[in-house]
Amino acid sequence: MFLSLYRYTSSYSSPYNPFHVGDKMEAPPDRWICLNTDATIDTYTSLGSISGVFCSSAGDWITGFHESIGITTPLQAELWAIYIGLQLAWIHSFDLLQIQSDSLQAIKLLNEANLNRDLFPLVRVISSLWCRSWYTEFFWVPC
Repeated sequence: MFLSLYRYTSSYSSPYNPFHVGDKMEAPPDRWICLNTDATIDTYTSLGSISGVFCSSAGDWITGFHESIGITTPLQAELWAIYIGLQLAWIHSFDLLQIQSDSLQAIKLLNEANLNRDLFPLVRVISSLWCRSWYTEFFWVPC
């Protein structure tokens, strides 16, 4: 999936549509923006990088991001990708946002998050972003 995201974000005029039948990504409802995130971890150094792409419901590329995040775990990297994506979505005023991730563990944590009891600081911060005045949905997209 990482290569697909890279290929998609590398060109404004790419004919690649992330919602075509062969992909696991799902198109969001009409007028919604889709954020698809991914993370990679080097197995030797544990250095991670995250990326995300924002697309319209028609599959048009809007913007994207890619960052190195240092030594991390796979779950932390997936959560960082979602966090950075939510920050960018808020800055761009995307008020209808569907967040897609291939990390079932991250999506379960976020969908079941409780600001009063969650032990993961990053989950609490994501939850506080999620509770702002916009509509967001988290979806697991198996790879």
